[in-house]
Amino acid sequence: MSQVLRFGTMSGKSSPLAHDPSEAFRAHPEAPAAALWEAVFEHSACGQLLLTPEGDIQAINHKACLLLGYARDALIGTRCHTLTHPGDLSSELDHWRSLQDGHLPSFRLEQRCLKQNGQIIWVEWHVSMLRDAQGQACQAVAVLHDISTRKHIERSLRERDVLLRSLDHIPGAIYKVLLPAQGEPQLLYASTRAAQLYEVDPACTTLNWTTHYKRVHPDDLHTVTRLVEASLQHQSQPVQYEYRIIHPTQGLRWLSGEAVAQALPDGSTAWYGYTADVTEQRQGALRTPQLEAPAPPAVTTMVTHTDIRLDRLPPPPPSSGADPAALPAPAAAVRPIRVLYAEDNEINVLLVEQAFKMRPQWELVVATDGSSALEQAKQQRPDMMLVDLNLGDMSGFDLVEALEQDPDTRDIARVALTADTLPESLQAAQRHGFLDYLTKPVDVLALLRCLDELLANGLQQPLSPAN
Repeated sequence: MSQVLRFGTMSGKSSPLAHDPSEAFRAHPEAPAAALWEAVFEHSACGQLLLTPEGDIQAINHKACLLLGYARDALIGTRCHTLTHPGDLSSELDHWRSLQDGHLPSFRLEQRCLKQNGQIIWVEWHVSMLRDAQGQACQAVAVLHDISTRKHIERSLRERDVLLRSLDHIPGAIYKVLLPAQGEPQLLYASTRAAQLYEVDPACTTLNWTTHYKRVHPDDLHTVTRLVEASLQHQSQPVQYEYRIIHPTQGLRWLSGEAVAQALPDGSTAWYGYTADVTEQRQGALRTPQLEAPAPPAVTTMVTHTDIRLDRLPPPPPSSGADPAALPAPAAAVRPIRVLYAEDNEINVLLVEQAFKMRPQWELVVATDGSSALEQAKQQRPDMMLVDLNLGDMSGFDLVEALEQDPDTRDIARVALTADTLPESLQAAQRHGFLDYLTKPVDVLALLRCLDELLANGLQQPLSPAN
């Protein structure tokens, strides 16, 4: 049976630690040095271990046992490398060999360890080697810190950076504005497409809200200024907008978008929105005869790439623009719905998660492969599914066929969200009963409006057969 190492002796030899008493010992000469060292070791706020030069655990304190999730008796005599995640073992062994051979006096290493229950924990090791008078390694000393929280934060920041970079590739600008209870509005984020939409210098730091009005068509300016205030009266409800701007080089352009305001506990308001250039679609609609003109949108918002201000302008003289008072109020909030998104690409998931912030009454559930999507469809019973056609373990069509085998999942509405633009894939989606077919990169407005329309129509109409 393994024996817990005592600090006064080590295999019959005097412990190196016992020959170096600290000032604390001099202040308390009545306390035996070994006993005081043991107390300091055991009650340390960080994990501490004494090991053989090969890495076998001879002594371990209470904190290290808690971090690793093992009882002390289960660890004494165990080689510390058996606790290391297989993906990090090679690096750890390389450091240990350098430490044993004297090439390193000590090393610091961040790595994953496996707790007894299988949970992964990130730790930071500080390991040094004690040597005898002949320079032979005789004792390793390790200090252990739990850095799982820091690693989680670092991963979140990396994912955020990847997301922000990916937003530059979608057709439109995503933005977030903070409207404090007191003080000036602050633009917390706007993707770089905002500078292109409004033809402004992305490096400029003096832009404010009034810069936007210089781009708005004079006939739409009154509507824009009034509807900005009106949108704040319908918080948590998505509102749509459309207006004209005049570019310095491109001339008249149509912008369309959607925003949602959410009240925060401190009394401020967060404003999430998306704006895109719809000039070509608008021109195409004007060339096509319409039975009935579309109703004017409900609200307008503007984004820039830097600072944003909501300075009140004096009302302009009456114009031909629509009167905001005559515009229909935003639709009443719909019942909460659950959308299951089957997608194995993390970036696409992040984009859709950001889009769903504009629908706070919707719940997004993510499955990263076909098998988990099938299982979650049975457990979660979603109102709708977004399906990537190229999942890691199966195709989106395989997933749909599996769903149709179960009476509880066969009727779940589904929309394809894929980078596959081949005509035969669209035809296959029609045969498999998809209600719509959206392509990547994700167009936020197209996605939200697709889901809105399907929900409003009762999720009944599949894709029309190909002509």
